Amino acid sequence: EGVIAIERTLPHELVHLMLKQRQGPMYRNLPAWLNEGLATLQEGSPDPAYRISLDAAGNRQQWLTMESLCSTFPFSEDQALLAYAQSSSFMQYIKDVYGIGGIAALLDAYREGTTCTGGVQRVFQRSLEQLENEWAASTFEANVFGRNFSSGAAWLIIPLLFTLIAVLIWSFLSRRQDRRSGGPRGG
Repeated sequence: EGVIAIERTLPHELVHLMLKQRQGPMYRNLPAWLNEGLATLQEGSPDPAYRISLDAAGNRQQWLTMESLCSTFPFSEDQALLAYAQSSSFMQYIKDVYGIGGIAALLDAYREGTTCTGGVQRVFQRSLEQLENEWAASTFEANVFGRNFSSGAAWLIIPLLFTLIAVLIWSFLSRRQDRRSGGPRGG
């Protein structure tokens, strides 16, 4: 477990150092979600608790607003865990949609002194809330499908599966009977 902790902590802290060097005195202007999100993304072996926390928040549709993560993270352990998980997922979404160039432009905007919400608006031409909604739709879409599927459609699948098996068995037995009797006779 000590090695895994080092694989997580060392890259995480190195990202903070690199960001501090890149941003200079404006390092403190970085939104917590960006700073911690980038650092958490680089962890050697991600903490499985992040995924569990994020999935649970998605299932309840009760994640933290990104604006609430602009300056600091919550103090309670479960909310802090969610903040790290969510920030990492949010930054992965930004990277997937806007690429490294989008992240670099965001870092530049914060280095120039924009506010937490202003940086997103300036770089992505959308509010932080809009970007959060897009991230949430993308991130939790699979969870919503899974939840609906497991609770609503499972009762349909089992009878369909039994029906399919019965049809396959009937078809197999019919062909076998036709072969024994010399096949279907035509007129």
